Amino acid sequence: SLNPQNQNVTNSSKAIPLLIKPREGRAVPLVSGKGSRAGEDAPPLPLEDQEIVVVQHDRPGIDRLGGQLDIGAIKSGSSGDEAATMALTRPRAEADLLLVIDVQNDFCPGGALGVPGGDEVVAVINRLAPHFQHCVVTQDWHPADHLSFASNHAGRQPFETVTLDYGEQVLWPDHCVQGSHGAFLHRDLDWRGADLVLRKGFRRAIDSYSAFQENDKATPTGLAGYLRERGFTRLFIAGLATDFCVAWTALDAVTEGFGAVLVEDACRAIDLDGSLAAAMSAMTDAGVAITRSTAITG
Repeated sequence: SLNPQNQNVTNSSKAIPLLIKPREGRAVPLVSGKGSRAGEDAPPLPLEDQEIVVVQHDRPGIDRLGGQLDIGAIKSGSSGDEAATMALTRPRAEADLLLVIDVQNDFCPGGALGVPGGDEVVAVINRLAPHFQHCVVTQDWHPADHLSFASNHAGRQPFETVTLDYGEQVLWPDHCVQGSHGAFLHRDLDWRGADLVLRKGFRRAIDSYSAFQENDKATPTGLAGYLRERGFTRLFIAGLATDFCVAWTALDAVTEGFGAVLVEDACRAIDLDGSLAAAMSAMTDAGVAITRSTAITG
């Protein structure tokens, strides 16, 4: 079984505009201004030494910086849209990271707040992990008297809402209590390659859906700074639950300037009063790319 106390943890239709740049290891910039040192002119490089980078696109889900097109596909005449979609849904070495959200016993069937089919994401994530050089795993980590628990509000029932200092809060069954079995990562989740396990929601008075900040929208977890310092620019997001912690994480990733890709079949939802449809719409509108695991694993 997994014991979080033994883990390395931290609390806390139109054309696509393109930017040509050198492949990794080529120091000569191909363009001046944005994307290179401003004002520099540069000699051209051979086509095989170039990368094509998607700068923006007006279709939802394909407008984040950093996607790379396959130069072979460009030369062989593949459509730009097809190449762009593939580029934005496949990891590439050091700049990308797999972010696994809250795959804990209490969020799996039989747990205190079991997400339907929640344990089904484990095998998918385990297949994804070898395709990434870097991974971060998060854990909900609540004190027993956490104010998001219905049991700490007299006369209240789970899934009712109350108003806390930072706004409306859904009341949940007690879950992921610090040190409990329910807070442990699922026994079959292979998290051995994780660079970091980040705990959130440990402050009594504030819930924390997002891996980036708590629900008051003012208290950071420290993840954004960690990712920037490590040089990551794009996050592939999986875990539980799609319509709460996963969605809030993806939206905050975009706000923080990271590219975000939701691996849809590596997530499951609670779907409380239409929350899944609302979350998917919000993520698409914000520019979160949507993919499936097979686009990564083949």
